[in-house]
Formats: sequence, C-alpha cells, structure tokens
Amino acid sequence: IAQTQGILDHLFSSSLKGFEKIHFMKSDWPEECSHILRHLFVLGELSFSNCAPSYNDWINQQSYEAIFQAHKEFLQVLSSDFAPKSHWLLKCPYHMWNIPELLQVYPDARFVWCHREPTESIASGMSLFSFVASKTYKNFDQVQEGPRMSEKLVEGLLKMTDHCTSGLINPSNIVHVHYKDLVTKPLDVVRQVYTHLNLPLTDATEQAAQAFLDANPKGKHGQHAYDLSEFGVSQDELNTRLASYFAAPFL
Repeated sequence: IAQTQGILDHLFSSSLKGFEKIHFMKSDWPEECSHILRHLFVLGELSFSNCAPSYNDWINQQSYEAIFQAHKEFLQVLSSDFAPKSHWLLKCPYHMWNIPELLQVYPDARFVWCHREPTESIASGMSLFSFVASKTYKNFDQVQEGPRMSEKLVEGLLKMTDHCTSGLINPSNIVHVHYKDLVTKPLDVVRQVYTHLNLPLTDATEQAAQAFLDANPKGKHGQHAYDLSEFGVSQDELNTRLASYFAAPFL
C-alpha cells in the first residue's frame, strides 16, 4: 500500500500533474472497478476518442458477457482473502453501455444512479477523457474529438434510460439520487440509498461517512474547471439529443 501511494504521489507531481483535481486517488481508498477491466485490455476512456481506430474496432468485437465473467472471477479472487462483510460496492460509468451483459453475470445486481445536469456531467467526462488521451496520444485534439466523446456519453445515458423505463432493471433494484443533493446533503443521500435497497445503516457507518466528508471537503485538491465550448459541443445540441432522458419518469 505504501509503495503504491509513493507511485501515485510521484504521478500527481509529474506526468499526471493536474489529474488530482479531476479524480483524486489514494492507495487505501476505494477505487473504480474500471481497473479490473484494464487487466482485460478494455480501456473505456481510450475508446471515447478515435485516436486508435483499430483498438475501437477490436473492443467493439468483444463479448461483454465474457468480460463480466472475467470481472466476476477477479472479484472472487479478491474475496478469497478480502471478502466484504455483506456485498461488493462497485463504481464504473463504463458499465452503462453493457447493462444486459452485466445482468447476465450478476443477475442480483442493484444500482445507484446519480443524476447530474447532463451538460455538466458530459463536460466533466470529456475533460477527464481528454486529459488521459492527451497523455497517451501526441496529437490529441479535444475540439476535434469532442463530438465523438459527447456522442458516446449521450449513448450511455440513453441506454440506461431505456433499461430503466423498459423494466430490464427492476425499479426495486435501482435508486435514483441527484448530484446536487449528494453535494449539499450527502448523508441524507446515503440514508436514501440504504433505505431503498433495504440495507442496514449503522451509527458507525454514518459516523465514518461524516468523518470522511469532514476530512475531504469538495475542492480540497483543487478545482476541476471545464466547459462544453472547449470540446466543440453545444448545450442546445445535447439537450435535444437527450430529450427522452429529460422526459423519463424517474427524474
């Protein structure tokens, strides 16, 4: 753990300087299960640009049911020594595009969908993807790649909307929360999630959550600034394409 933290500290002060403002990481903190996908060479953030079209062609040919089966086996290995007390809590936005395959492997999966003003969340996502791609490709152009990135993110939101409204995801297995509430009253959102999913929420858990919030206020590692105009995408265009999302009954 200490060695990994040393690597992270070095990266945040050198080649990844500035990324701590976008997605801060510590070696002893929870982290996205997208890192499991990296072991399978499924690098979601790189598929959002067209800088490596042959990679995109390859990734589009993969069976995501097989990918999630390998994902499950990875968790089973971890569980052999580090089994959670009740369940695994996972976070990875890349799963939005492949929910049917995820449910084939994890039929009892339950979901928390945090809703944010889409033009803000899409701009934030494109900022993250652009940062990573700019460190990977010498000639990355975020304005040129912006429309493709936004199209991919819109596709994910619309797929999740369809899965919720069609009944693929049982309403009892998903809780919808709002980003503004998560920022302004985070413990209320925690209680909402636990209540909807019928999970026990202990005083110790609430106290631990509050202690984390107190120690890690928003902006502690710097302000992540971004704007749609930086990526050649307009708010009106996105709002039009996301009409079915805005009309969804769960919002």
